Amino acid sequence: MTNRPSDRAEGGKSLCPKRVEGSALDAELEFRTLLRLIEPEPSNRAYSQALKTPISHVSELELMLRGGPDQQEGLRREEDIRLLTEQFGKLFLLLDHFEIPRNSRLRWFHLAFHLARQYVPGMHIKEGRPARRRGQKPKYRGATSDMALLESVILVKR
Repeated sequence: MTNRPSDRAEGGKSLCPKRVEGSALDAELEFRTLLRLIEPEPSNRAYSQALKTPISHVSELELMLRGGPDQQEGLRREEDIRLLTEQFGKLFLLLDHFEIPRNSRLRWFHLAFHLARQYVPGMHIKEGRPARRRGQKPKYRGATSDMALLESVILVKR
């Protein structure tokens, strides 16, 4: 694995974990995780309380009360970092919710698949052909015979 400049954090450390050639145990773990993708129905279990609770943002007033004008930029940056950290933590809770192993190499693919399957209507599987959509109702229902149609045309012309 190469360390491209985009793979490195500010301090020069790699953001990507080092790849170690997989063992049979890793292959078995990946195989079991992939098998869960072909389950007929997505999980309908309720989210844990931590996943149900939204992340609260500190108000500007509270930030202003924490420090002087020269400290505001740093306080806002710390608040942004806190929010991102909580969001990343909840991503790992989502992995646990869908029973995706955290050490799986494909964990983010599995998570995206499970979430898409749960929330994207185009990912739902239905039996049979799609229901026919009806068009606009005809305005003229037509006559039962050609003579009645001819009479209607003559009446319109008069």
